[in-house]
Amino acid sequence: MEINQRINKIFNKNQGLNAECIEYPKTILIEITNLCNSNCIFCANSKMTRKKGFINKNFCFSILKQAYDLGTREVGFYTTGEPLLNKDLPNFINYAKKIGYNYIYITTNGILANYNNIKNLYDNGLDSIKFSINAIDKNTYYNVHNVDVFDKVIENLKEIYLHKKIDNLNLKVYVSYIATKYTNVDHLTIKNFFKNMCDNIIVVNVRNQSGMMPEIPELLCNDSATDNIQSKRILPCYYTFKNFIVTKEGYLTACCTDFNNYLAYSDLKKEDLKTAWNNNYIKRLRLMQLENNLGKSLCNNCINNTREMPFPLRAELATPINKDIFKISDEKILNFINKMEGKMELVNIFNKRRENTNIVKDRHDVQPGEYRISVHIWILNEDKMLIQQRIFTTKKFPGLWSQTAGGVEKDESSLQACKRECLEELGLNVSDDEITYVGSYTRVRDIVDIFLVETKIDINKLTLQNDEVNAVKLVSFNEFEQMIKNNEVVPSINPSYEYFKNYINEFKGKE
Repeated sequence: MEINQRINKIFNKNQGLNAECIEYPKTILIEITNLCNSNCIFCANSKMTRKKGFINKNFCFSILKQAYDLGTREVGFYTTGEPLLNKDLPNFINYAKKIGYNYIYITTNGILANYNNIKNLYDNGLDSIKFSINAIDKNTYYNVHNVDVFDKVIENLKEIYLHKKIDNLNLKVYVSYIATKYTNVDHLTIKNFFKNMCDNIIVVNVRNQSGMMPEIPELLCNDSATDNIQSKRILPCYYTFKNFIVTKEGYLTACCTDFNNYLAYSDLKKEDLKTAWNNNYIKRLRLMQLENNLGKSLCNNCINNTREMPFPLRAELATPINKDIFKISDEKILNFINKMEGKMELVNIFNKRRENTNIVKDRHDVQPGEYRISVHIWILNEDKMLIQQRIFTTKKFPGLWSQTAGGVEKDESSLQACKRECLEELGLNVSDDEITYVGSYTRVRDIVDIFLVETKIDINKLTLQNDEVNAVKLVSFNEFEQMIKNNEVVPSINPSYEYFKNYINEFKGKE
């Protein structure tokens, strides 16, 4: 069966189903790990709260045998994670093929899918591999996947397909491309890019994955792209009625993207697969789907794009979901949109010795061992400091007070950034003569330059940056330190304040 036919089975309406399924599934999906070495914008893996790890090897063998004895003949070794991270994958494939499975497949992001690894899987019985590649250029790939491995993944794909042809390997090689409204390149362009790298490519419109990605319908959906496969789930759901899906903990679940086991209905370490397939928990969920009455199940979020906190099917098997995931404020997606709309905040990257590496990145993409430059600006009006309050809707330290601060932009000096931030955040024009460099210190991902600005201020004439600054006020040093004790000040600025205060005591105190 070709991949298009498999996909159509999932998204087409299934007829003649009952809450009790007499037939056992022909396909089983096994989550051999929920770890992933990518961080795609449309995937809920990063929102998962359950423990990361690998499936028990002997348990996996047992489930493969139980499913085979019930008539299952196809197995996919993937669901929420990257299967190539599990070093037992060759053994799982070998065992499945040895006991009689006739179609064994994986989906991978391709990072570890070099020819030697895949040839090993093929020699053990792998029939099909699908690469998830969601861009056709390096920059867009990085923005979507949040890892800089486009060239490596494409090289892996090309090498595997070349050997398939040269060595006459009986291995299906596919590519899937999840299209958002920002990455929906012309359908033909996508297909032509992968034309000589795989047997077939499917382009699927992005969707709210398992009801845990409410940002997607609001911010990323591209339903007008009619050439693509429309990924909206319909009832009754194919996976609930037609698939065994086993989690790495050993639970049977109704969904292939059940990131927190909210649709887990059996602990297969305590109940055999045959009995679990029609236990009371799953029959109740199937009936809810057949009657289109999903209540507060996770299925309701997936099918109807609601943002309600769902109830787990079996609370003892689930890991609680963080309620904040249902807010339309996912930083990963918002950063992606800013990049794709040309709103990136580009910065120069330095090493810890403040040497320019000649690398330019978005400020949100700075990695450990890399440093951008920031400025902290302490403004003095005679003997009082001007401090500002952060807006209450910001994610970090809402409503707390601090000095003026900001990042140094690409090819900008710290002095220029100091003047720009005063103008942008406060509408305050300052001259070079009013600015004094105080010192610098290093944090995890930035080097902070501290400046003193001495100027006369009329608070009533300041123009505040509404999306950052809620209010300003003048305070004495004693008043500010009392605010620190009262936890009214952003805690991360304490080292900066100590530099500033020491400078004032040592130099200004002598004047």
